[in-house]
Amino acid sequence: MEIFSFHIELIKELGFINWIKAYPVNPFTLFSSLILIGLVIIITLRKRRKAKSEISKPVGAATLVLTKRNSFNRELADEIKVTEVNGKTANWFFYKSGAAIYLKPGLNKIKVYAKWSSLSGKSVKTTSSSEKTLTFCVKPEKIYAIKYDIHEFKYILTEGDVLEDEKWRDSLKEENMLV
Repeated sequence: MEIFSFHIELIKELGFINWIKAYPVNPFTLFSSLILIGLVIIITLRKRRKAKSEISKPVGAATLVLTKRNSFNRELADEIKVTEVNGKTANWFFYKSGAAIYLKPGLNKIKVYAKWSSLSGKSVKTTSSSEKTLTFCVKPEKIYAIKYDIHEFKYILTEGDVLEDEKWRDSLKEENMLV
């Protein structure tokens, strides 16, 4: 506490501007400030993206979570991109830790493709699926998850959001599998 009271007294004596000039910013303070500014920017961008998607959100919309590969689900694609929803550009937003889009209740058409990388000898090979149009029916106010199985080369749509650390194959049941 003494260091704070010392600097407060010094600020009173020198004035804030002269105190800043006398004590240049050290690397720790600079790094901490950059981290804080970065977090503020990230949070602001997330809120803006969510607000933008809320504007185009249909009444009673269902949420489609774009499930990607993690350390527990190595059979999934690294990313799934939805380019179009019912003929319009997809507005994605952050849902929990991943991307999601809103779908109107009833029949929906989405254009989607997946990307994943794999080790090929000493190099990393990036593979992409061709863009595909999926048509399916969703219920209002429900949450759905879409995955791409890189071994079977197919999209899997399930009702409900599976936890990140749960093995996704264990969550597949006849009643929640849609595609």
